[in-house]
Amino acid sequence: MPVTINGDGTITGYTPPIADGSITSAKLASNAVSSDKLPTSSILKVFNQTLTAGASYSVTNQYQAGNSIAWVDTAFDLTCNLSRSDSNLLILADIKFSTEQGGGGFNAPYRIYDVTSSQIVLGQTDETHVNQQPLSSGPVGSAGPNGGNKYGSYSIPCMIFYNPPSNSTTRRFKIQFTGANNAGTVHLGRTVEDNNYLWDAKGPCSLTILEIAA
Repeated sequence: MPVTINGDGTITGYTPPIADGSITSAKLASNAVSSDKLPTSSILKVFNQTLTAGASYSVTNQYQAGNSIAWVDTAFDLTCNLSRSDSNLLILADIKFSTEQGGGGFNAPYRIYDVTSSQIVLGQTDETHVNQQPLSSGPVGSAGPNGGNKYGSYSIPCMIFYNPPSNSTTRRFKIQFTGANNAGTVHLGRTVEDNNYLWDAKGPCSLTILEIAA
């Protein structure tokens, strides 16, 4: 294109160099930069599910169940509609629970399950150690740190950088429980007793997933 000096003093056909700082965020239109232009490790989206009301689930004793472990679904069922199919995920789970079996508590592990790829998040590939695959577990109730089965709702958190085994723009996750040394009831986000006493305080639980550009 030829360069033309117009009568009003403007110049047509000339593109001057862009000076540092001349393009500011205020000059950019909304969504002017698509997610595929963002650099590696950028946070693209954030997904969250929070449970503020308590819930209870019955689990069976699966301490040596191997590949046939029976897991119980909870209210946590989070679908992530991702910006990219190859994104990595930073998964943050803050799970508070108590257990009840007869007059005391028992060990109840939980796992984060990738429904889309049918695998435990960070589960071991060595099938001889399938019983070591749950992400987080710990005794609660009378078998655990509080010495009883009705005081406190203990937090067992985990933070995981997860590279899914297959590409997908839609990925679904669940949090599931089972019994590791006994059958009984898992009280998620609440204590065993649910009266209006201070020691019966609720414990909000959350699952947060950050989509990270690969």
